[in-house]
Amino acid sequence: MSAPPLSAPPAPPGAGGPPAQAAPPGRLLRWWRGRAGYRLLCEAALMYGLLVAYKMVRLLARGQTSEAFRNAREIMHFEEQLGFFNEARLQELVLGSETLLRFINVYYVSAHFTMTAVVLVALYVGAPDTYRRVRRVLVGMTAIALVVHVGYPLAPPRMFPLQGFVDTGLLYGPSPYGEQGIFEGVANQVAAMPSLHVGWALMVAWAVVSAARHPARWLIVVHPVLTIAAVVLTANHYWMDGIVATGILVLMIRLEPHLARIGPRRRAVGDPEGLGPDGLEPAGLLSAGASPPAVIDLTDGAERAPATAPTAGR
Repeated sequence: MSAPPLSAPPAPPGAGGPPAQAAPPGRLLRWWRGRAGYRLLCEAALMYGLLVAYKMVRLLARGQTSEAFRNAREIMHFEEQLGFFNEARLQELVLGSETLLRFINVYYVSAHFTMTAVVLVALYVGAPDTYRRVRRVLVGMTAIALVVHVGYPLAPPRMFPLQGFVDTGLLYGPSPYGEQGIFEGVANQVAAMPSLHVGWALMVAWAVVSAARHPARWLIVVHPVLTIAAVVLTANHYWMDGIVATGILVLMIRLEPHLARIGPRRRAVGDPEGLGPDGLEPAGLLSAGASPPAVIDLTDGAERAPATAPTAGR
C-alpha cells in the first residue's frame, strides 16, 4: 500500500500569486475625506470668513455718517427724477396694520439668514454641482457688496422721518438695529446700498429653480417677493438698493462659469503633476495590463474606482 501524498507546505506570504491588496482606509479616514469631513469644515470656515469680513467693513464704515446722509439725499433725488420715489407713500398704506407690520418686521429679521442657510445646506447635501455654482455667486456678490458699502455709504430711509419714513422695527418690533437690536454689533447701519437682503433672496430663488425639477420649485419666488416688500415697507432700503443688488447678482451669474474654470481640477492619486487637462491620464498612454490610478474629484471629494485597463491583444 502506497503512502498518501504529502501536502505541500504553505507558501510564505508574498511568494508568488497575486500581489496582496492594500487595506482600505479606515472609516474615520474615509469620513474625513468625504463631503462630511474636511470639505464641510472648509465650507463652514468660508461662511464664517464672510461674516468676519462684514464685521470688518462695519468698523471701516465708522465716521461715514455725514457722507451716508449726503448720498441718501442724492438717491432720493435720483429716484424722484425718474419718477419712482414712492417708498414713503407705499409704507403709509400699511402703517395702520400692526399685524402686517409685525409680520414683515419678523420676516426682514429672520428670513434673510435662515432661508439662505437652509437652501445652502439642502444644495450641499442633494445637489453638489448647483451648490458649488451658488457658493461662487454668493461669495462674489457679497464681496462686491462689501466694497460698495465702504465706497458708497448710504443711510437707509428710516433715518429720514421728515421725508415721511417710519422705523417700523422701532415702532412695533422686533428691531434689527440700535443698541437693543438683533444685529447690533454685526450690522452696518449705513450700508443700504446694495441690499444684500434682496440680492441673497433672488439668489436663493435662482438656486432652487436651477436645482429642482418639481413644478413646486416655483413657490420659492414668494421669498424674494416678500423680501422686497419687507425691505421697502420697513424703510430699510430704497428701490435703488434692490436694483443695484439685482445687477450684481446677474453679473455674478454671468461670470460664474469663468470662475469655475479657475477652480481645482480632478487629479489622479499618485499623479500630482496631472497628465491631462482634468488630471486624468490621456488615452493610449497606459501600458497593456496596467491599472490606471483611482481618481479623486477635488470638487466634491468623492473617490471614483479605477477604470478597467485595456487588455493586450493575443
